[in-house]
Amino acid sequence: MREHSTATWTEGTLGDFCSMYQPKTISMKEMSNDGKFPVYGANGQIGFYHSANHMETEVTVSCRGNCGTVNVIPGPSWITGNAMVVQPIDDALSKNFLHFLLMSLDYSRVITGTAQQQITRTNLTKIPVAIPPIDEQQRIVEILEEIFSKIEIILARQRNIRSKAARFRRSLLHAAFTGVLTGHDSSAAAIPSNWSNVELGKIGRWITGSTPFTDNLENFGGATPFITPGDISDKGVLGEARRTLSEKGLSLVRKVNPPSILLVSIGATLGKVTLANQIVATNQQINSLEPNMELIIPRYLELLLSSQAMQEQLWKTSTSTTVPIINKRKLESLNIDLPPKIEQEVIVSIVEEQLSHLEKSLINVDEIERKSAALKRSLLHSAFTGELTKEWRGAANV
Repeated sequence: MREHSTATWTEGTLGDFCSMYQPKTISMKEMSNDGKFPVYGANGQIGFYHSANHMETEVTVSCRGNCGTVNVIPGPSWITGNAMVVQPIDDALSKNFLHFLLMSLDYSRVITGTAQQQITRTNLTKIPVAIPPIDEQQRIVEILEEIFSKIEIILARQRNIRSKAARFRRSLLHAAFTGVLTGHDSSAAAIPSNWSNVELGKIGRWITGSTPFTDNLENFGGATPFITPGDISDKGVLGEARRTLSEKGLSLVRKVNPPSILLVSIGATLGKVTLANQIVATNQQINSLEPNMELIIPRYLELLLSSQAMQEQLWKTSTSTTVPIINKRKLESLNIDLPPKIEQEVIVSIVEEQLSHLEKSLINVDEIERKSAALKRSLLHSAFTGELTKEWRGAANV
């Protein structure tokens, strides 16, 4: 260890100031709702257990899966091996300061693994840090806690807005696809009299994707997007495909043609729905629909399949080994309530107008959350370069 450029700070590695270890992991089967003690994994509480392995509050870093998340775990509790417990070696480092210090670190260089990311104790101990005296640690904690608590109040409001927006979207889509939005009586259990109940297989041609030989580079690098579920966002936005197919590659797979191709992910991230407006090919985890345009408006079906009721149907129909999946036959056998095409147009128009207003309000939420995250990063950088307490040191003649 050596002196920091800020005269009274000491430089070293995280392992110079802290001990760290991964506790014993217990399985989900071992947990019980009757357990007295909360169980914490990499990213928060995951259940209860009949005993605790930590009696005091501990600071942890997630070290498997979503690595680098810092949590303060209250005791008594059971902390699993998906989290690395980090403890000060002595009283020269406070746990409250350690919490913010760990939040400020860049873990990207110590994360390893491909199938599952991880952070090992050996790599974590090597991260360089600088530690001020205990009284300056306390001052840094006081400043950060005060400002972070104000930021959290703002973020709590944004989460509330998101929650209300999600409820409104669910309510809007429910009203749309039960006929309420277009003035039908909702008191009867039956669908509106002028609507029909049809199987998805009867409204167009469904196509299961396929993949050309990936070890043949001649199959890739052309102009046709090769879509996988990862190219579709959770909001149903089709981004730029990470891979494209050459003419040769395209000749080896089942392609789907415009206009208005509906894509539905049937495995891995089940239930993502989006429209494509050009010729595309997809892998086996996506089914594509070339709709009968005389029966259905593609945008209507996209909105319908993204509704809570239809998403629940997809999941209930899926089978699961390691990941949920729904095969083409089962997808085609699902039933939907279908209004006349002219009423579909009215429903789409109303829903899109309302969702447009909703998205505008969420843009403000996104911006506030972005600025809050940037402010936190700036404050942490200022804190652990000594800038945040520069005036305090001057007043204290440190």
